[in-house]
Amino acid sequence: MRSIDFNDLPRTTRERFVRSLLSDAPASRPICQRVSRQRSPLAWYLLLAVAIGSLAALAAFRFGAVEAAVQDRRLLGGYVAASAALGLALSMLARRRALRGSLPFAPGVYVFPLDLVDARTRQLELYSLSELMSLDPVHHSERGKYTHSSLWLIFPTKSFVFEARGRYAADTQLAAVQKARENLAAAIHRGALGELTSLDPFADARARNFEPASDHGLLARGRPVWTRSIWAITVIAGLTLGVGAWRVRNWQSDVWAFSRLRARPEVAPIEAYVAGGGLRAAEAQADLLPRARLADATRAPDGAARAAAIEHFLATHPGTSAEADARAALGEAIHAEFARESTVSGLRALVARWPNARDVPAANAKIRDLYRETRGDFQKRANVADKSVVPVVEALLAYAEEGAAPIDVRFRRRSAASLAAADGLLAKGLLDDDGPAAGGNAEVSGHLGGDDASRREKALVVGLQRTFRAIFPADVLALRLGEPIDAPAAIPGTKPLAEVAAPTIVIDYELGWAGTTYVARDSRRRYLGVFVRFDLTVQVPGEARVLAFATKVEPPESFPFEALPDDPVFETLLPPPSGAPDAGADGRVYAVMLLRAFDQMAVRMQPHFFDTRTAATPAPEDPSAAAP
Repeated sequence: MRSIDFNDLPRTTRERFVRSLLSDAPASRPICQRVSRQRSPLAWYLLLAVAIGSLAALAAFRFGAVEAAVQDRRLLGGYVAASAALGLALSMLARRRALRGSLPFAPGVYVFPLDLVDARTRQLELYSLSELMSLDPVHHSERGKYTHSSLWLIFPTKSFVFEARGRYAADTQLAAVQKARENLAAAIHRGALGELTSLDPFADARARNFEPASDHGLLARGRPVWTRSIWAITVIAGLTLGVGAWRVRNWQSDVWAFSRLRARPEVAPIEAYVAGGGLRAAEAQADLLPRARLADATRAPDGAARAAAIEHFLATHPGTSAEADARAALGEAIHAEFARESTVSGLRALVARWPNARDVPAANAKIRDLYRETRGDFQKRANVADKSVVPVVEALLAYAEEGAAPIDVRFRRRSAASLAAADGLLAKGLLDDDGPAAGGNAEVSGHLGGDDASRREKALVVGLQRTFRAIFPADVLALRLGEPIDAPAAIPGTKPLAEVAAPTIVIDYELGWAGTTYVARDSRRRYLGVFVRFDLTVQVPGEARVLAFATKVEPPESFPFEALPDDPVFETLLPPPSGAPDAGADGRVYAVMLLRAFDQMAVRMQPHFFDTRTAATPAPEDPSAAAP
C-alpha cells in the first residue's frame, strides 16, 4: 500500500486521474467504483431545531417571575445539554460545507487496471492489484429472490466491497478485475510494466517513484483542522454556551422582575424575590422592601392609625433609604389627625403623643379656641336659677383648660341591705304572686354586692363623661375614677369633703329593692327590680358654693332583657365569668337594669346644670368611649 498526497502528484497525473473518473472510455475509466455520497443534513437540522427550542423553553420557564427570577442550578444541566446539541449540529453542518468542493474529484474507492485507489480524502492510498489476496463475489437474495451482489477485494491490510445491481454486472466486474490482475502479474513477470502505461492514470508519478512534485494547477484544498475536533467543539460549546446562556437568561429575568417590583413595590412579592435569591436581593432588602412597607403603613384609614403604622415602621426599619420619606409621611399623618380632631381630649392626646410635631402649636391654639367657644356657649345656656351652677362650672372649665389632671369622681357607697332581704323573700317564695317562675329565681345580692362596686363606678364615670360630652361636644371636661370615700355623708347643702386640692365630683349612691319583680320571657326566671339613689356634688377649691344634684331612679315596668345593648358602659357592668349555669345570664340582666338607671340619671341631671329651654339634646351613645 502506498499513501501520497494528491497535491504532491505531478500535474499531469492529477489531471489524468480526475479525467479518468469522468471518462466514458472503457480503457480509461475505473473497472468498478464506490463513490462516497454525503448523507442528508436533515438529521442535523432537526437536532439544531430541537436544541434551539430546548434553550428557548428553558429560558422562558418562569422568566421574570419575582419569586424565582434566578433559575435553580439544577436546570444548568439542561442548558449545557441543549448547548452541546446546538454546537454539534452547527459543527456538523459547517463541516459539510467546509468539505464540500475541497477535492477536485468525487471522493470514493476506485479500481484501475493496476491499483485500487482509496480516494475518499486528499491523502490517496494505492493498493496494487498484485497484492490482492482474494476476489470473492457474494450474491444476495431475500425470500428466494435475487436482490444484489457484493464484490469483495481483500488485501493483506484492508478489505473493500463494491455493490453491483444484477448478476451480469457483478460477473462482468469480477472478470475485468481478474483479467487486470492477470495482465499486471504477467507484465511484472516480463519486466515490461511500461506496456500498461496507457491504462495507468498514475504512470507519470510511478515513473518518478512517486516523488513529491511541486506543480501548480489542479489542487485539492486542505481540510480545516477544526473538522477533526467535532466532539471537542461539542463539549466546549455545551459548557461555555450552556453556562453563558443560563447566566444571561438569569440576568435578563432578574432585570425584568426587578423592574416590576420597582414599578409596583409590594411587600409579599419583594419578600418572595429576596427569598428566591434574586441577583439584586440586597438592594431589594435595603431599599424596595422598606419603601413597600412604608407604602402599606401610609394606607391606614385615618391620621392616627397611619401615624402609628409609620412610627412602627421607623422603629423597625431605622436608617433605611426610606427614612426621610417616612418622616415626611409621619408629619402629614399627624397633620391629618390634627385637622380631623375637634375635641379637647383628642387634641391633647395628639400633643401628648407627638410633642415635637409641627402641629403642636396649632393644636394648643385650637384647644384654647375650643374652651373659649365652650365657655361662651355655656354662658348662653346655663341654668341661672341655681346660683351655684355658673361659678362652679366656670371653675371646672378653668381648671380643665390649664391642662391639669382629669377631674376625680369619688364615690361613697351606701349599704345595700335591702337587696339581701329581698333575696331572702325571693328564696322563700313570698314574692311569687303569680306562681313560681318556671326558670327559677335570680338573686340580686350576688351580682350587685360589694365585689361589683368598682365595675359599677367605672361604668357610672363613663356615663357621666358621656353626659358632659352631650352638652360640651368639644369634650372639655375629662373625668376619672378617684378613690372611694369611707367617711360618713355630709349634711345636705354643705361641702361633702373638708378640703379638695382640685375640682372633685362626689357621688353618694345606694342600690335597693324597689318592691317589684320581673319574669324574663325566654328563660322564665324571676328577677328583682332595683332602684338607684344618686346624690351628686361638685366641689371646687376656693369656692364656698357647691353644685348639688339628687335623684332616685325607679325601675320601669319592663326591660328589654332579650336584646343586649351594644354599649361600652354595659360591657363594663358585665360580671366576670362564673361557673354557675345561670350566673352569666343573671349578671347581664342586672347590668341592663343598672344601665337604664344610669341613663335616667344623665337625663335628669341635664336640666339641673343647663336651662331646659336652651339645653342641647343628649348626644347618641358613643361606642368608642372607653372606661377610665
